[in-house]
Amino acid sequence: MSQVPPPAAPMNYSSPGPQKSQGLAIGALICGILSIVLFCFQIIAIPLALVAIILGIIGMGKAKRGEATGEGMAKTGMILGIVGIALSILITILAFAGMSFLEKKGGQWQQQIEQKAKEMEQAANEAAAEAERSATTAPTVP
Repeated sequence: MSQVPPPAAPMNYSSPGPQKSQGLAIGALICGILSIVLFCFQIIAIPLALVAIILGIIGMGKAKRGEATGEGMAKTGMILGIVGIALSILITILAFAGMSFLEKKGGQWQQQIEQKAKEMEQAANEAAAEAERSATTAPTVP
């Protein structure tokens, strides 16, 4: 007779441990990207950049302690947040400098425009006077 092998022992599969979160790192990255994209709107970009920096710092700390993953994303989000704040501040400074420059140059331009307007008015008055003189002295044809 043939022998039937004994039943195999059941395999014990161990479930993997709980997955480590990387939500803070992803949040930092998203906020950092948005702060750079929206840097012209300081009222939105600066708070987003601050959130990116804070989430990045917390996410990097958790990753170093082994409580979470995504240290690279957290660091990238933090750096993008810093760049977003720098861009927002730079665009504000450039806007004020541009307005100041235009204000100074605008005064000179306004004087030049007023001067040209006076010259054109004088020329128009002279042309009207010349036309009036020629109309009164023109010979009449019988």
